[in-house]
Amino acid sequence: MINKIIEILKSRKVSFSELLFELKEYNIKRKDLINYLEKIAKISKSKDWKLYYKPSVCKKCGYVANSIKPISKCPKCKSEWLEEPVYFIST
Repeated sequence: MINKIIEILKSRKVSFSELLFELKEYNIKRKDLINYLEKIAKISKSKDWKLYYKPSVCKKCGYVANSIKPISKCPKCKSEWLEEPVYFIST
C-alpha cells in the first residue's frame, strides 16, 4: 500500500480527501492513511526523495496546523472552514 501511495504522490500534488478517494478501492480508512503518510515521511529521510506537505489552514482565523495530519476543526476559533493539507513527493 505504501508503494501505491508513493506512486500517486510522485505523480502530482493531492489533497488528503483526494488521496483517500483514490485509494477507495483498497478500503483504506482515514486513520490508516494518516499512519501511512507518517511512515512515508520517515522513509523519505533515507531516500533520494522527500515528502512535502502544505498543512491544514483555517480559512476563518488563519491558524496553520503544524502537523502532517488533517484537522477537522480549528483549535483556535473552532471553525470547520479549513483548507485541506496537500501532499506531494519531490526528488
